[in-house]
Amino acid sequence: MGVKVVGLQKLINDFGRAPDVLKEETARGYENMMDFVIERIQANTPVFKGGLRDSFEGKLLFGGLVAEITSSAPEVIVASVEGGARPHWPPWGPGSELAAWAEAKGIPPFLVARAISRRGTIKRFGYKGARMVGRGLEDSEIFIAKESQRIGSRFVAEAFR
Repeated sequence: MGVKVVGLQKLINDFGRAPDVLKEETARGYENMMDFVIERIQANTPVFKGGLRDSFEGKLLFGGLVAEITSSAPEVIVASVEGGARPHWPPWGPGSELAAWAEAKGIPPFLVARAISRRGTIKRFGYKGARMVGRGLEDSEIFIAKESQRIGSRFVAEAFR
């Protein structure tokens, strides 16, 4: 009496393909999630000539296993809009982040600093900040959960077909 295992070689081959399939599906899923989060951050970002809104970009690192979202705007600007700031005179002289940002946008740095000194950074939110990054991530939670589920389902479907 003997035992005959049918399909064992196919199962071994499928397991051999599994890491490649997982890497492909994960990279595709992270890119979808990253694009969605950026879209939500941009939708929540206040617009003044669109500079800050358009400054968010993403890239995949480590072979698509890590998604990183950054802003080309100075950190002090992003933080001030995200968290809000009461009226104050920010550093605006030569070499400051505000000066570099303002000059890149074609705005005299003094005018940006004066506007912040009069109004703060984001009056319409009551100086609490726009929370565009925080709200963008909150708005993306359901999509990220569904995309993670999709990655798992596609992995199982592709690796063991």
